Amino acid sequence: MTGGPLTVGDPLVVPVALALPPGAALIDRVPRVRDTLPDGVRLLSADSLRIENGKVIGQLRVAFFRADSQVVPSFAIAYRSPTGTDTVFTAPVHVLVHSVLPTGDATLRDVRDVDPPWPVAAISIGLALVLVAVLGLRIVRPRSRVVAQVHVPAAEQGPSPYDVALEQLSQLERGDLAVEL
Repeated sequence: MTGGPLTVGDPLVVPVALALPPGAALIDRVPRVRDTLPDGVRLLSADSLRIENGKVIGQLRVAFFRADSQVVPSFAIAYRSPTGTDTVFTAPVHVLVHSVLPTGDATLRDVRDVDPPWPVAAISIGLALVLVAVLGLRIVRPRSRVVAQVHVPAAEQGPSPYDVALEQLSQLERGDLAVEL
């Protein structure tokens, strides 16, 4: 184990050295937590185990995120021997974790709860449902049929109002048309 006071969040290196029966071989090279990890305890890493002179050798790195007296949980190591398979357990280790906050009436105004993560799964499902609905509507909805347009010549009409106005102006200039007021 490391020397000095252990504070919240510091990694603690726990050596593993267990004796195995003669002729035993490891089933797993990584130790497993015997039960569940307590709240505030995280397994940071576990070295691959090796057998040297009939002993299992390795180390674990554990971090504690709660101050006060804590326990490094027990880890299980499975092995196979000539008599069958079995499991050997590490002993729990008691440690004292010191707080990183000052003692006394320190305010915790800067400490706040961790924001919950985005509900990625719910958002993905919602988007998938919308996409399926849009595609379903495109399949089910009758397609609008484009009718080929045939050019029909317009029936000949009289002169346009513009042409009529120009004709009247030219008659006025010539004096042929009387102005009615």
